[in-house]
Amino acid sequence: MKHIIPFSIERVDGLGQGVSFDPANEKVNFIPKTLPGEKGTAEVIAKKGKKVQFAKLESVTTKSPDRIDPPCIHFNQCPSCAFLHTTYEKECELKKESYSFLFRKYFDPSNIVFTKA
Repeated sequence: MKHIIPFSIERVDGLGQGVSFDPANEKVNFIPKTLPGEKGTAEVIAKKGKKVQFAKLESVTTKSPDRIDPPCIHFNQCPSCAFLHTTYEKECELKKESYSFLFRKYFDPSNIVFTKA
């Protein structure tokens, strides 16, 4: 039986997955192919411990203004490309935010320099 959950994406992690926190059950959900500000439903496909769940996107009811149509027709089925649903400029911004979040305990994140290819 499918375990469908609602989500509201707060940020993107270093792997390009949307991160949603469910305060009702205190679980963190990781949902690929989502962007900050998006809301919808996802199917839980794996759990790690009591507080972490990995889910597959079911539907987006509130889209991010940064969402674009991916140029690859296989994007929604393929696990590879994580950022084809947004612009390259937004991808760079999300990556910098993600790494700033990860390293915030070790040094001032404003010192992170992210250069575009």
